[in-house]
Amino acid sequence: ISGARGAGGMSGPRPSFALLIAAPGDEEATLQGLRRALGDEVTIVGGSSADDNLAGNWWQLSAVSPDVSKRGAVIALCWPSVVVTSAFCSAFEPAGCYLQDVGLLRLLHLR
Repeated sequence: ISGARGAGGMSGPRPSFALLIAAPGDEEATLQGLRRALGDEVTIVGGSSADDNLAGNWWQLSAVSPDVSKRGAVIALCWPSVVVTSAFCSAFEPAGCYLQDVGLLRLLHLR
């Protein structure tokens, strides 16, 4: 935290919030580590950089490294000088589904 604060010329002991985008599979461990470092009073927003099919077509970019990572995390610690608000919007639409019994297997079909 002190390195990020010093590099950005920010003041205050802790950031107001953090933005986290992590590779699929490591989100929870990354979130837990960030929570230990920042404490419970800092809001963390973000999610996974996964692609739609979990086919491995995701990546993370950072200004710190010119390399593209497939198993990394991007974390932005934020000390805003203005009031910051957020909203969540999604194009998610529930899919119809049914269960098909095929002997030993039961298949869940999503439409």
